[in-house]
Amino acid sequence: MNLSRRDEQLVEAMDDSNCDQGLFLRTHRQLATINSLLCRWRWLYLHHIRSQCLPGQSYRLLDVGCGTGHLLITLADWARQDQIDFEPIGIDLDARAFAIAASGLTLRQQSIQDLAADNETFDFVVCNHVLHHLPTNEITEFLAAITAVTRRCAIVNDIARSNFAYRTFPLVGCCFRNSWILPDGLLSIRRSFTPHELLPLLPPAWRIQTLPPSRLVARYNASL
Repeated sequence: MNLSRRDEQLVEAMDDSNCDQGLFLRTHRQLATINSLLCRWRWLYLHHIRSQCLPGQSYRLLDVGCGTGHLLITLADWARQDQIDFEPIGIDLDARAFAIAASGLTLRQQSIQDLAADNETFDFVVCNHVLHHLPTNEITEFLAAITAVTRRCAIVNDIARSNFAYRTFPLVGCCFRNSWILPDGLLSIRRSFTPHELLPLLPPAWRIQTLPPSRLVARYNASL
């Protein structure tokens, strides 16, 4: 497999609006486990979110491309343990996963550009496994819209494309049956960016961070 270039023309099964709904929802349920295993959100929360919060205070938290909202629940639970109150809001262009979202979450079928145009703002903005779904020529506008709504910190977390990621992901993906975790995961890696590719697409004040295993994090701090 040649991973020297991003294959953004590939289409994942879950991105097909006519795909099997049962498999779609099962894959979304399993994604919560995948994210907890591989995406390093605990580390990111501790270093870039909790460090900017005061106990007893309330903060607005937005998840862009929220799916079922499982990341919102996780971050809100961690914050509650630290006596921090989050108002969690999720947006996604594809509302199909809302059907299995936990009750009590505020989830909207909306784009980040819509929120920016409406002048909505949030203390923290998170985004997980969305960048690799976007065409390269839309990345800068997407991140600029996130900048516009962010009062404190934005964290856009995705896969760093590499031979290591492509060869080792099947060791994890094969454990998830009757879903698209493995085939779509391999396509996701092929669609993902390297740090060198993503860097020139970042708006001003954004930074890149890499984390094991094969994580590529674009981060914006409003104070910089």
